[in-house]
Amino acid sequence: MATKTEQVSVGTAVEATVKLFLSQPIPETGTVDGEWKLIGLVRSSADIPQEYKDGYYNKLCNKLREVDGVLSKRNYSEYARATLGVTVIGRDAGDVGGYNLLEKLADYKAVTRQTINATAWALIAIDSNNYDIPDSSVEVLTDRSALVQHLLDKQLDDGGWAVFGQKGDIDVTAMVLTSLAGYYDVNTAVKQAADRAAQFLSENQNDNGGYTAWNVTSSESIAQVITALCSVGINPKTDSRFIKNGNSLIDALLEYYTAGGGFCHLQGEERSQLASEQGLYALAAYKRLTEGKSALFDMRDIFTVKESTTAQSVQNVTENSTTERISVTEKYITSARNNTASFELRKATQANSTSLRSSEVGNSVKASTKPVYTKPVATEPKPESSNSVQISTAETKNTEASASVSTSTKAHKSEITAGSNAQTTSYSASEVSSVTAEKTDSGEQPLQDKLNDRKTVIFAVLTALAAGIIVLFIFKKIHKR
Repeated sequence: MATKTEQVSVGTAVEATVKLFLSQPIPETGTVDGEWKLIGLVRSSADIPQEYKDGYYNKLCNKLREVDGVLSKRNYSEYARATLGVTVIGRDAGDVGGYNLLEKLADYKAVTRQTINATAWALIAIDSNNYDIPDSSVEVLTDRSALVQHLLDKQLDDGGWAVFGQKGDIDVTAMVLTSLAGYYDVNTAVKQAADRAAQFLSENQNDNGGYTAWNVTSSESIAQVITALCSVGINPKTDSRFIKNGNSLIDALLEYYTAGGGFCHLQGEERSQLASEQGLYALAAYKRLTEGKSALFDMRDIFTVKESTTAQSVQNVTENSTTERISVTEKYITSARNNTASFELRKATQANSTSLRSSEVGNSVKASTKPVYTKPVATEPKPESSNSVQISTAETKNTEASASVSTSTKAHKSEITAGSNAQTTSYSASEVSSVTAEKTDSGEQPLQDKLNDRKTVIFAVLTALAAGIIVLFIFKKIHKR
């Protein structure tokens, strides 16, 4: 049972819960013991071992291979949650073991067919690292303005949102508010809707600072509201709108803390894993707000840190200029140049892709601008320089021919991981043709001709054996007579 003691501090609760989670098995994709736990751990600024992050990533890759990339045929929130999971560990959701998690979220009808909170999580996932929405052959392609408009259209008269009915739900309202946070300062309609939602959450807060939803007063509802308020810059501990009888939202959540780390679902119960995971990431959101850091689900800072760390590493190498270190520096510089050229080439081919287009940006709700995010170049893999691999106009014109070759060799491509030197090698159709031509010109018999000759010999031998058996059978019959 949860022990009723003096209320612990936020720092103590976070530290103990992090320690508890790290003693548990490495998370894998799922609503419990999955991405929510991982997000709470990483975003609380705890020192999480790289092996722990890699363990989750490898489990997710294995899962995607088992199901051939289909985590669910109907619940597209599975892809949103997994996108957040790989993003929080500094990976690209566009390539997870060869699978693009964002492709599923590109289907607007499929994303909005689910509940309203599923639409909210899709928007949160796409905005987590300012992802471009990939091109797709779906009937209606997702774009941010459409998702925002869909959410605004579903707001109820009381200022809240709900899965069904005409009365706002605390948890669902908090989730939708979180998803709109990136548009709060740039879109008037979003700001008005968010302010109404905040008022709804304030008016429906209990006297003890908590919330009751569906006749249940739980820690999870408090955690969702804390996360939402922090996302739009409202301090859940000091804002007077969310202090009831001297009790703030932070005070209310800490009442559910259990000794040794974690939180319970209902007061007086044992520790709940789901409640603990949501409790940790809510306190992580609060800590990030008070420390002046980015919001819980705005994970662009993770990639910015990786970029600055790489740049500092190169600088340190050049300052200590031994022959070996100079060569390493040259490799980084060459790699960066190749990476820039490759990145610009890909961006040029995607110019009419799925990012929020300028034509959609205006003063109306339809122009709910993509948050003023700049996608870090650091998210792009850095291939080694090579004299045998070049980007040329001729190769770009042979894209369709190369695609068929790339498909057949896909299983043999090395997986590029962050911080590693793994390479992915592919060959153009012209290169494969030249290898075939060389073998033919050298007088080596083509493989198909060899197979045909062997088949002919085997057929002749089998025919002779069959004839011999028939003759032997006839001879025995005659001898018996």
